[in-house]
Order: sequence, then structure tokens, then C-alpha cells
Amino acid sequence: ISFLNNYVSSSDCNELVDEASCTEFSDQCYFKDGCICLDLKECECCSTVTEINFQKGVILAAMFVYIGGYQVGFGPIGWILVSEIFPLETRGKAISVSVVANFVANLLVTFLFPVEVEYVGIGLTFLIFAFINLLAVYFIWRKVPETKGRSLEEIEKMFQRIYNINM
Repeated sequence: ISFLNNYVSSSDCNELVDEASCTEFSDQCYFKDGCICLDLKECECCSTVTEINFQKGVILAAMFVYIGGYQVGFGPIGWILVSEIFPLETRGKAISVSVVANFVANLLVTFLFPVEVEYVGIGLTFLIFAFINLLAVYFIWRKVPETKGRSLEEIEKMFQRIYNINM
């Protein structure tokens, strides 16, 4: 959380500058004009910024709200769904394949997002994600039956009946 304050200590700054000049270091460290370091141990060129950056605080708070909302809302649905849709005989292996597929999809999104933003722009990237989410909502609405209050055996029989599976 130290990035909220843009805080870099004088000793941290002084360890990373050369002996000749302290005029420029980074966006996290403000050096006094005209400071010349004669001895790195005694150089006090870096003044620290201690006020909280409001924008970064809002971003952090929004991330916490999103994560909390996701975990009590849509987050568990995928895990509950995969535990219910497979027959008892193959449930363990099928869930493991589903989990691997989920993690591979997450990995692809994570690594391809910056590439997509670079090639098509941030606006179109999020429009593509919004379209994919609309397809997911449509699929869930049309194809995923309600399983509330049913046992796993009842759910298995229901899927066999819906998809004409004879076991």
C-alpha cells in the first residue's frame, strides 16, 4: 500500500543515485534542485511525498468492492456448476479437466489482454469482453437449468432427461 503515498525514503533514493548528481531519479522521488552528492551516505537530495494520492485510493477501493462483489455474486457459480453437471462416475476427472480449462482460459485472457489493447484499443477490447459476457448470459439463461433444492442424483437424472443420455 506504500504506492498510495508515493513514498520513497531518502535512504532508498540515495542508494540508487550516482555521486555526481541527484537532479533526476524517478516519478516516485523528488530531488531538490541543485543538489550535489558528495557522500552517498549523507546525501539528502530526496524529499518524500506523504500525502495520499486520491486517484490511487479510489482505484484501490474500487478493486476491493469489485473483488468482494464478485466473490459473493457470480464468482462461485462456475465452481458450483461444474460440480453439479457431471455424472457421479466421471465427476472427479471431469471437474479436474474443467478446472484446468478454466485456468488455461484465465491465462490466455491475462496474457492476451495487453496485446489486444495494443492492436485494437482499450474501447474495442472492452466491447469484445462485453459481447462475450452477453453471450455467456444468454447461454446461462437458455441452457443452464435451475438446480436449487435438488440432490446431485436428481440433477444427474434431470440432465440425462434433458439431453437424452441413457446410462
